[in-house]
Amino acid sequence: MYSLRIGEKLKNPLRLCAIDWKSTDFVHAHSHENGNKDAIEEEEQAHLSARLHSPKNLPWHPITSNFCAWDTLLPRDGILASGRNFQNRGQPVARPSWSGQLQISLVSFGVSLFPATELASQISLHQIDRKTGERIRHQKVSQDEEAVDRADIIKGYEFRKGEYVTIEPDEIAHLRIPSKRTLKIVQFVDASEIALAFFEKPYFVVPQDGAQEQAFAVIQKALRETGKAGLGEVAFAGRERLVALLPPSDPKSRGLMAYTLRYAAEVRDASKYFSDIKEQDIDKDQLTLAKELIRRGTAKFVPTKFEDDYEVALRELIDAKVKHQPVPREEKAPKRAKVINLMDALRESVNQQDSPGKKKPKASGLKLVKPKSRSKKTA
Repeated sequence: MYSLRIGEKLKNPLRLCAIDWKSTDFVHAHSHENGNKDAIEEEEQAHLSARLHSPKNLPWHPITSNFCAWDTLLPRDGILASGRNFQNRGQPVARPSWSGQLQISLVSFGVSLFPATELASQISLHQIDRKTGERIRHQKVSQDEEAVDRADIIKGYEFRKGEYVTIEPDEIAHLRIPSKRTLKIVQFVDASEIALAFFEKPYFVVPQDGAQEQAFAVIQKALRETGKAGLGEVAFAGRERLVALLPPSDPKSRGLMAYTLRYAAEVRDASKYFSDIKEQDIDKDQLTLAKELIRRGTAKFVPTKFEDDYEVALRELIDAKVKHQPVPREEKAPKRAKVINLMDALRESVNQQDSPGKKKPKASGLKLVKPKSRSKKTA
């Protein structure tokens, strides 16, 4: 039996609460059915639509939970207004998460960071009251259970039980952090020195305009040929982040990648989990078979070969219910033959292993179950 434990821990215990600026009461979420639907829907969609509906198109910030003129964290213009037109098959790409100066010693040029990932899930499930079939909605309420308008909510820090110091969005926006505008590379390391546990999220790094491309290209090529990664810090999305700057794995790519890294305080000490594992004497024959098993199962990594089976199964379940068809159910796992010892298991695994790169048909593990028909009560 194996246990999988989360290796990341929260670095900063500083938590800001939502405060009603009129009464300075703590604001919490309240679930209900069919309340003020317009206000609640607006609250639920705020993160997605704030930039479109905010006054002067000011950005939405997750820490302030309000509109704030924090141009250095999420610029309204930035690279998109610099004359460079980023398109992807006719569609505009995502807005930059950060734009500013990349500084290496006395060399400095403008760059923008774009998120390299996006949510692929197309299924959004809502909370429903089983008895009434009504959707459960959330509303911001104060301690006296009265609804609070989003415009009246600011942030606050509980410095003593029940007592808060309030913080305005504008005060957060003007925090004195040099890295809001400049990503300064402070040192270089071998990329292989950075443990995988520290990598958090990837970003595409591009020059802001044509005038920045020469310096950008020189640094990109130098990083690629030296195999080094540049380390620096940059502030956006509500916190300062440690960043590793290095060229993409594709040797033909002319861009750069920035990976946000977890700080040391955010990664748990592995020895606390691994220290109880006793050292074992490794049998040479078993090791040889294990290596052969790995060799035969080795193939080139093709990301498109893998998909979220949970998403697929959930979609099949939803479609079946919508169309009133038999509901897919998980089949019982077949009983496995009793393994006598590790050597026999390795030998049998090697014998059954397909040739590298050969894709085996995927078993769905689902069977169709007809939905139970509800009998109508006669009067």
